[in-house]
Amino acid sequence: MKKIEKYIVLICLIAVAGLCSLAWADQIVIGTSAGGIFVRDEADLSSGQSAETFFENAIRPVTAVTANTDTGDIVIGMAGFGHGFIVSCNALNINNSISNAVAFAENASSLTIDINGNLIAGGNDGIQPVVMQRMIPHVDSFPPNPPYVYPNAVMGAPSYTAIVTADSRGKFYVAVKETGLIIYRTLTWDRPVAYPMDQTSAGGQVNAMGTTSRGYIVYGMNNGTVHIRGNSSNWMGAAPAGYTETTGSLGSPVTALFVTSDNPGKVVIGLANGKVSVRGASTLTTVISSIDFGVGHGISALTSTSNGNVAIATDDGGWVHVRSLSNLNTIVTSPVQFGGTVTGLAVCPLLLPANCNEAIENGLDMVSDLNGDCKVDFEDFEVFVQNWLHCMNPQDVNCL
Repeated sequence: MKKIEKYIVLICLIAVAGLCSLAWADQIVIGTSAGGIFVRDEADLSSGQSAETFFENAIRPVTAVTANTDTGDIVIGMAGFGHGFIVSCNALNINNSISNAVAFAENASSLTIDINGNLIAGGNDGIQPVVMQRMIPHVDSFPPNPPYVYPNAVMGAPSYTAIVTADSRGKFYVAVKETGLIIYRTLTWDRPVAYPMDQTSAGGQVNAMGTTSRGYIVYGMNNGTVHIRGNSSNWMGAAPAGYTETTGSLGSPVTALFVTSDNPGKVVIGLANGKVSVRGASTLTTVISSIDFGVGHGISALTSTSNGNVAIATDDGGWVHVRSLSNLNTIVTSPVQFGGTVTGLAVCPLLLPANCNEAIENGLDMVSDLNGDCKVDFEDFEVFVQNWLHCMNPQDVNCL
């Protein structure tokens, strides 16, 4: 009996060690046009949680995803049949929603979480760009500020879409994708009319946007250029001192862009022709690494991990690759196909439950844990023995 007990204890220790090791790995959240949501470890994209987004008995395509790295909450934007939805859940169990779906734009095309944990969403209501603020984790809870904001400078612009990003100071930017108008805002919406120094024109269509750790804005355009601008009194006038303002034409429209959180940061750029390039945020013209996934296989989504890697989604049937940021030719994880088009990527740490009750509440209980103490041991065996041959089937005449 002692040997068996030691063996079981050894197995438990190995299992706990494996669980703890997961806490150090980022989880990659993947959303697809087929309505799939996947949470996978960056070291093994082939296994993990998955779910489909259902609402009103219909699968809704996922249009954007983001994650709060402090809480492990995931926010999912879905396309609409007349109106889209936003819902939040936890990376521990993505089938366990932590909010009701919130009706939003026709398509929730852009999601970001600011430094204070507030959700900013951008989209299109079929008439004009819309922006919404919500609290995290429950996106169905209303903040004291107006939940919807229509940028005044673009009122009445048909079928235009808002792209949003937040900086490290609690401020955020709204880019009207088709017109290239970029507006600077605070969460208090304290400037309902854009001031001259609070907006600029990019001079063409803006397809993607992000910010550096210093709060500088980086945006990629349909003409194949990437730009960085400062945040001083003339914040949109030019690049900050010592920074290169633009990459020049990259030969293909920018389809995805991500800025790493280190200082001064790296800009990961994805193009419609399937190329990915990593540049220094301060030296956009300097190529740190690049790769070509093939003409016709455009880049649909990008994100970076805390381990110095980048997740890349190619528009050829939902493939996701994990490569090293310093050398994109270095394969970190074998690519996996998720079906449809990957429309959103986000990174979230695997936050372990704080206690046994939290683990059970998130659906992580084990069938063999008979007494609910989050471990399988001889106490569970004792419960099993005490209930041996007991039954509760009223249809069984031999059930006593």
